[in-house]
Amino acid sequence: MIYHATPQRTLLLFLLIGGLFASRGNPQLYYFLIPYSIFLIMTVSMNLKLKVGAGSLTFIIRVLILTIYKKRFSLIKMMV
Repeated sequence: MIYHATPQRTLLLFLLIGGLFASRGNPQLYYFLIPYSIFLIMTVSMNLKLKVGAGSLTFIIRVLILTIYKKRFSLIKMMV
């Protein structure tokens, strides 16, 4: 069984657009806005996947097509 999850994109995009409008009159906020924008774009493109198999769990975090984190738990290894 495979479960998929993604972050709530509408709220994150709303925060990004709000940050763009807030920095329109203040050029010194660009130092904050650039890392903030990169973080929000990476968060919007994040994909979480949980695979439940026969005696094992696999948790995968992906950003776009790049696997950032992968962890496999095996019930057989835990019992030994």
